[in-house]
Amino acid sequence: MDRVIVGVSGSPAGLAALRFAVAEAQRRGVGLGAVRSWQVAAGCRSRPWGEAGWDRAWERDAGQRVAAAFRCALGGVPVTPQVVVSTPAGAPGTALMDAVSGPGDLLVVGAGSRWWGGGVARLLVRRAPCPVLVVPPPALARVPGRRLVREVAGELARMAPRGQAGV
Repeated sequence: MDRVIVGVSGSPAGLAALRFAVAEAQRRGVGLGAVRSWQVAAGCRSRPWGEAGWDRAWERDAGQRVAAAFRCALGGVPVTPQVVVSTPAGAPGTALMDAVSGPGDLLVVGAGSRWWGGGVARLLVRRAPCPVLVVPPPALARVPGRRLVREVAGELARMAPRGQAGV
């Protein structure tokens, strides 16, 4: 069965990708696979928890990050489409490609850098067995810090009633 699969992150582009993926799954009438992978940093598998303890902690953290992304992007996990959350161990690109069940699926990821997608998106575009959609960050997320402050101040000034231009 065809699905929309989204790589979940809390970045502005990742949240935009999550919103797009939910809308696309609803439009197509298919399920949504939400994938957030995790990797244990070298040297972290030692005491006091041991390997299994660290794995459980990282997997739990990945699940919490998926829930937080849904809350931030959409106010919570939608009722439709049916959402299946996956938090596999491993590299993000590999985890997303492993989630694909066939060429009818659609992979959706947020652009990870100023260049068109970052390493995960480039890997998926080159190697994924299905179409890949790379969602750019929202316009305000692409604006450098000082310029953002100027643009927000200018927008607030334009929105203020006449004679009250100060913030």
